[in-house]
Amino acid sequence: MSTAQLESNAAPKARNPGRPEHVDVIIVGAGISGIDAAYRIKQRNRKVTYLILESRAALGGTWDLFRYPGIRSDSDIVTLGFPFRPYRGDKAIVDGATIRRYVEETAKYFGIDRRIRYGHKVLAADWSSEDARWTIRCEVAGEPVTVTCGFLVGCAGYYSYEQGHAPAWPGLASFTGPVVHPQFWPAELDLKDKRVVVIGSGATAVTLVPALSQSAAHVTMLQRSPSYVASLPSRDELGNKLHARLPRRIADALVRWKNIAYSAYLYRLARTRPERFRALLRAARAWEQHVVEHHARVRDFAQRRVGTDLAQEIVAETFLVAWRRLDDIPGMAVPWLYRVALYEIANLRRRQVKAVRLHD
Repeated sequence: MSTAQLESNAAPKARNPGRPEHVDVIIVGAGISGIDAAYRIKQRNRKVTYLILESRAALGGTWDLFRYPGIRSDSDIVTLGFPFRPYRGDKAIVDGATIRRYVEETAKYFGIDRRIRYGHKVLAADWSSEDARWTIRCEVAGEPVTVTCGFLVGCAGYYSYEQGHAPAWPGLASFTGPVVHPQFWPAELDLKDKRVVVIGSGATAVTLVPALSQSAAHVTMLQRSPSYVASLPSRDELGNKLHARLPRRIADALVRWKNIAYSAYLYRLARTRPERFRALLRAARAWEQHVVEHHARVRDFAQRRVGTDLAQEIVAETFLVAWRRLDDIPGMAVPWLYRVALYEIANLRRRQVKAVRLHD
C-alpha cells in the first residue's frame, strides 16, 4: 500500500465536527479473524456499521508480517480458511503468499477492505456504562485519534508484532555472524554457501529448514526435545475427487468437515492412545522410504503403458492406494505396486472410453 493510500485511510471522518466518529462495532485487527468477524457482522444485520482498525499498512495479519523462506500454514487451508468463501486451489497445504492473497481477495470480494483504517494503532479502550459505549484511543502517524463504538471485537492475535520472543543466551554477543529472527526476516539476506543453525523444532523451524537447505551449505536444526514429524502429501486427493464429482457447495462442506474430523481424530488418538499414534507415525516413516525406493520404478512402468503425460496421474493413484495400507508396509512389494498400477491404468482407459462415447 502506498503512502497516499495510507494517508487517505488514516483519519476517520467525524459526522459532527469536534466529536469522535461513532460506529456500532469496532474490530481491532485485519487478519483472518478480523475479516471473518466483519463478514459475520454484515451477514447478521446489514444495518450495523463497523470499522476495522489495523496498525499496519496492509491486511492479512500474520500472513503479511511473516516473510521468512518456506512460510506456509501448519494446517490445511480448507480448515483454516473462510467457510463462506472456501479456498479452491488443488493444494491443501499452501504457502504464506497464497494465504495472504486469499485473505486480500476475500476482503475485496465482500467490500470489507473499504471499512479498514490502516495505520491505526490502538492504545487504549475505555468503557462507559453511563454512555453504553467504548472510547478507543488510537495513534495515527504520530497524532492521537479517538473513535467510539457500542461493541468492541479484539482480533489482534496473541503475539507482539513489534518484538518476537528472543531468549537471552549467554555468549550470544560474542557470536560474529548474523542472528536472525523469523518474524523480522531481512529480504536481502543471502545464505548461499553459509552454515546455518536453526534453534527450535516447531512449525516455523519445520518449514524453514527445507527452504534454507536449498541454498545454504549446511543447515542444522538444534532442538531441546525430539519430536515426531510425518511427511504428508500437500494435495488432498480425496478432496479433489469430491470437487470433481459433486456440486461445489456440497463438496466444500464435505471436504471441510472431513478435514476437521480427521484432525480431531488424530488429536484424540495421540492423547488417549499414544503408543498407537507413535506406531502410526513410524509406519508413515517406513512409507516414505518405500516411496523413495520404488517411485521411479513404478513411474517408468506406467510411462511405458500410458505415456509420460498420464504416468504421473497413475503413480499418484497407485501410491494413494498404498498409503491406505500403512499397517502392512512389508506387504507393499514391487509386484503388488505393479498390480495396483495396472488396475489404475485400466480405470484410466475406461474413463477415456466413456468420455469418447459421451462426446460422440
